[in-house]
Amino acid sequence: MMSSMQSKLLNPLVLMIVAIASFTTCALSQSGNDDQVSVSVELSRSSVYVGDEVSYKVIVRGARDPQTPVIKFPEIVRAQFLGPSSQSYTSVQIINGVRRSVTERSYIFQYTLTALSEGSVSIPAPTVMINGQAYTGQTAQFESLLPVISDADDLELSIDRTQLYLNESVRVECVWWIADNTSEFNLTSSNIPDTFEVRPAQPTTGGQYKIDFALDGQSMTGYVETGMHNGREMSRLSFAFTVTPTQTGRFELGPMRSIFTRHSGTGSRFRAYTESDSIPVEVIEVPKSGQPDNYKGAIGQYQLIARASNTNVNVGDPIDLTLRIRGEEPMVGIEDAPDLTLIQSFYDQFKIDSEGWREITPRNAGTRLYQITIRALDEHVDEIPSIDLPSFIPETGRYTVFKSDPIPLRVTGVREVTLADALVNSNQNNTNSKPAERIDRIDLTPAAPGLWAHTSADEMRAQRSFSLAQTLQNPTWQATIVAPPALFCCVWAFASYTRTRNPNRVRLMRAFSIAKRKSGVDSLKAYIAHALEIDLDAVTASDAKQLPIDEQTQDRLYHIILSDESNTNATDDQRAIAKLLSDVHTQCLSRLKGAAA
Repeated sequence: MMSSMQSKLLNPLVLMIVAIASFTTCALSQSGNDDQVSVSVELSRSSVYVGDEVSYKVIVRGARDPQTPVIKFPEIVRAQFLGPSSQSYTSVQIINGVRRSVTERSYIFQYTLTALSEGSVSIPAPTVMINGQAYTGQTAQFESLLPVISDADDLELSIDRTQLYLNESVRVECVWWIADNTSEFNLTSSNIPDTFEVRPAQPTTGGQYKIDFALDGQSMTGYVETGMHNGREMSRLSFAFTVTPTQTGRFELGPMRSIFTRHSGTGSRFRAYTESDSIPVEVIEVPKSGQPDNYKGAIGQYQLIARASNTNVNVGDPIDLTLRIRGEEPMVGIEDAPDLTLIQSFYDQFKIDSEGWREITPRNAGTRLYQITIRALDEHVDEIPSIDLPSFIPETGRYTVFKSDPIPLRVTGVREVTLADALVNSNQNNTNSKPAERIDRIDLTPAAPGLWAHTSADEMRAQRSFSLAQTLQNPTWQATIVAPPALFCCVWAFASYTRTRNPNRVRLMRAFSIAKRKSGVDSLKAYIAHALEIDLDAVTASDAKQLPIDEQTQDRLYHIILSDESNTNATDDQRAIAKLLSDVHTQCLSRLKGAAA
């Protein structure tokens, strides 16, 4: 009896102890899992030459789906993230005397680091977030070294001017005289101020072949040829780029540095470098003296071409005015077309769309295209005035206003009829009429016979029964039956004639007729010129984007004309060009018909 009672009391106690032990084991197990999370780093090399690459890895173990590490790389290196990868392997372990299969997973985040200058490079410890908790790795270090300098090579750097204006683009020329067989070169360690924007440019001379390489994050093209330097024949690599300073002050451009692999005559290879002198550059603001009131920051030479959708309008008719601005990139200060409300001749003679200019995209290099809707205010307007763009010319140190040509315009006045006009005209028409007699003084007379007037009852009874043959002989019934079909035919004929005389359709048909008389790319340019009503000599590849055709056909037309402009024949197939011309014309007519419908 006593034993039974003790057993009943012990059972709950045992269960409680087991529960506590299980909870503690789970907690310890969870704590053990947290302790298994680790973050480590690896470098592929402890030292590297300037401009060469080193592999850097962040390895996370014991976690699922960690976030990308947060690392603040120093400015002395350029880092490129190659993406994450995962690895896993399974092993057999004995845990608490039990043989178990354990799978360990690791995540690897890999980077490629390029040393930009010599010195000791320290990579800060990476931080990885896992389930809301931050885990930190270790710092890593490597040495960035310069190889042996080559006295036989020569790297020359030149710039047009050393005093530059803010946001001015200036051309920089580089020539590398190469002493011997060379490979695996890079110029990534060249010194270009961070406040200078760099863009590739075409060298002034060509070469036997060209080489593409990277500089300041841009893809450059250089040309290799043979020339005489210091009394000996050497190969030279020529390339050019433009710099645009975005901050005033004094800066050092250069030295430009090329690090390369040199092949000796004995078959050995070694790394070497050559570098140019640096050039001091001063950047100043554009002058305030002589600056036009509507100056918006444009710098350099520009060309403005204006075109109107219609030059024969009534007062108040909408006119789509298109402005094309051409210049050299980056076209600083051309964020929008000039404000027409600030041009007095526009403000006085036209109603200008309150939404302003609309930029037509996508942009083409060296071109900005804008459109706006204007309306003539009266019939005395005889032209669309020129559009002014003030710009600063660094070479002369003065401001110049570039203008588009004015566009002749014919405006017809429109008579507006008001209620007062209607009342006045009505009174004038009734001035000489006799006053109306009173109704009680008017003698009633029989109504005049008409189409629906009936005769007397005796005559109606005396009439014969209905006869279709006699009815059809009646001129009134003949007119009633024939008139609707005849009227329909007249309307159809008038609509057909109007469609054939649609001015837009006539313009397209005339453009196609003229284009067919030409050959090759000239036929495409002729069609664009007459379809868009622009001068044939002013047609460029970007005008293809203005035709109402599908994007694929636009791209074909654009690239063919662009290749012709750059003297690189994209196609000599006359049949293909003729087929393209036909497709363009068909699509233009189709869009015109759809718009009319």
